[in-house]
Amino acid sequence: MQSTHILAGTLITLASACASEGTDPDPIGGRASAYLTFELINARPFPTAQHQGNPLVNVWTDDLSTAPYRALSVGASSGRDVPEGAMIVKEMMAAGGEPVLTVMVKQPSGYDPQNGDWWYGQLDPDGSARDPSLVGKVGFCISCHGGASGGDHLFGVAADNLTPSP
Repeated sequence: MQSTHILAGTLITLASACASEGTDPDPIGGRASAYLTFELINARPFPTAQHQGNPLVNVWTDDLSTAPYRALSVGASSGRDVPEGAMIVKEMMAAGGEPVLTVMVKQPSGYDPQNGDWWYGQLDPDGSARDPSLVGKVGFCISCHGGASGGDHLFGVAADNLTPSP
């Protein structure tokens, strides 16, 4: 009986230690919620028909995705390969409300090879999923991005709407 109490006490101590470390239960959501620290790629918000009725959007890229996304946007034939872990956030500017984020994260090879190994998600600005069925291998995201002619399932931003490189 005493060993049961010791084991239970140890488990409670371990659980408390893990909780106090602030372990992020959703690393994608945690990264996405910091999207305003990423690089804003477009100079002006622009309309897109693919995302909820043609709202205005901004595109934010992390350090891994900025160079390949810029290369894609200006039509460069090389330098467009997006590395594993890269994140791209499209901020949809909802009329009268908080933005909705559509997020792409390049996963390890083999995650979804027929669709470029991309993870897709529709998130709130705090990084939480708007709907659990809209994260991961999302059919309507895959069907649209499969038709991207720019490379690696990405569309890019019009060259005349790119922000200057830092």
